[in-house]
Amino acid sequence: MVKQSKDIRNVVLLGHSGCGKTTFAETMLFEAKAIARRSRVEDRGTVSDFTEIEKERGHSIFSTLMHAFWKDSKINIIDTPGAMIW
Repeated sequence: MVKQSKDIRNVVLLGHSGCGKTTFAETMLFEAKAIARRSRVEDRGTVSDFTEIEKERGHSIFSTLMHAFWKDSKINIIDTPGAMIW
């Protein structure tokens, strides 16, 4: 459990569309045991891409805040969209 703000880390995943940001976030959550199984963007079951429009399109449209605990630290993870498509 985090007791002080010095034990909090903030990570923002930035990169172009399709480079693996959501997959990396899913792997971080899985390795930290925040989720029981890893899903894939193609399977439309990731923690980050949970809205219907994101599942439909197969990519992130909104930024998503997630967190995991790792070695006495809390890691806040923000998965950002890679491209704005209008």
